[in-house]
Amino acid sequence: MDILNRLKSSHKMNNDDYVNMVVNVCPTEWEKAKNILKEYNSGAQLTAFSCNPEILHMILNLANDPTPENEESLRKIAELSSIASRSRIWIGELIKEMEHAEKLREVGKVKVEEFFRKFEDPATKERLFIVVGETGVGKSYMIQKRYPDIIQYACDKRYDPYTLCYHFVNEGGELTPKETPFLKALKEGKKVFLDEMNMLPHDTLLFIQGITDEKDTVVIGDEVVEINPNFKIIGAMNPPSDTDERNPLGDALLSRAVGIVLELTDEMIAERIGVSIKFIELVRKFHGYVANSRFIDVRELNFRDFKKLYEYDFSTQFQFMFCVHDKENLKKYKQLRETEEFKNLVLEIEEEKEKIREWQRT
Repeated sequence: MDILNRLKSSHKMNNDDYVNMVVNVCPTEWEKAKNILKEYNSGAQLTAFSCNPEILHMILNLANDPTPENEESLRKIAELSSIASRSRIWIGELIKEMEHAEKLREVGKVKVEEFFRKFEDPATKERLFIVVGETGVGKSYMIQKRYPDIIQYACDKRYDPYTLCYHFVNEGGELTPKETPFLKALKEGKKVFLDEMNMLPHDTLLFIQGITDEKDTVVIGDEVVEINPNFKIIGAMNPPSDTDERNPLGDALLSRAVGIVLELTDEMIAERIGVSIKFIELVRKFHGYVANSRFIDVRELNFRDFKKLYEYDFSTQFQFMFCVHDKENLKKYKQLRETEEFKNLVLEIEEEKEKIREWQRT
C-alpha cells in the first residue's frame, strides 16, 4: 500500500482522543515525530486533523529507515499535515479531495465540440455535463454564448434541494410554494446551467446525483416527480482546492458526468488582461523564484495573480504573494526582497509593464 493510501485509511480523531494521545499515551514519541516532520516542512503540524497513533508510528518507522523512498514519504506526510492542520480538514479527506481533482482532469478528455454535441443530442443517456476551469478561462461565457436562453442558476449555499425546486409566493397573505424554473425544466425536459456548481451544499449535490442517474422518477417533498428523459444539467466549476469553500462532487456523481477541462493558455491570459506574452513569462519566472525560496506551501499561479501583479507596485506595496501569510513567511519574504535576483526580476517586470502602458497610450 503506498503512503497516500495508508494515510487515507488511517482513522479520524476527535479532539479528546488527540489530547489523550499527546498528553497520556505517547508524549515523547509525539514530540519526536513533530520535530521529524518540521525538518521536511517548517509548517508541518501534528494536530487532531493530521495525526493519530497510526500516523505517528508510521513517521517514526520511516525515520528509522532513512532510504530515499522513505524520505520522500516523510516529505509528503509533512506537506499534507501542514495543509490539513491549517485548513482544519482531516488528512484522509484532504487526500480524497486531491484524488477528486485528478479524476476531474481525467474526465475532461472530450474535445469541446464533441462535448457540446453530446449535451445537445437527445439520444445521449447522460444527464450531467461538467465544464471545469480556472477563473478567467471563460467557461461560463462559453456556455452562455452557446445557449443564451438556457435556465441559469448562480450556485451558492442557500440552494438546498427544496429551495432549488420551490419558491414561496405571497397569495392573499399566505405563503404558497411554487415550482422553480429548475423543477419545471426537470418535468418538461429542458436544460439547466448551474454556474459554480460545486458551491452547492452537500445535500443538494446528493440530490443532483439522484436525478442524474438512470431513474425515471424522484421524490421531491411529498411529490413523486417523473424525470423527463430530455432533462439535462450543464455545470461550470473551478477545480476544488484546500483553501476554498467548494464541495468535492464525489465519485458517484462524477461517474454519471461527461466532463471537459478548459486550460488557460498564455495567449488567453494576455488577451484578457491586455498584457504581452513576455509579461506572462516574466511573472512565471518570478513565481518560480519565490516557489524555490523555501516558502511554506507556495500555491500555483492562477488568472487573478497575473492581473494582480500587473497592478502591483513593488515600490510601495510589501505584502507577499503565492504563499500563506504567517510570521515565518513574512520573515522570509523580507529577506527575499533584499536579494539581487529578486530585484532584477522585479526590474524586468516593471520595465515590461511600462512598455505595455506606453503601447496602450499610443
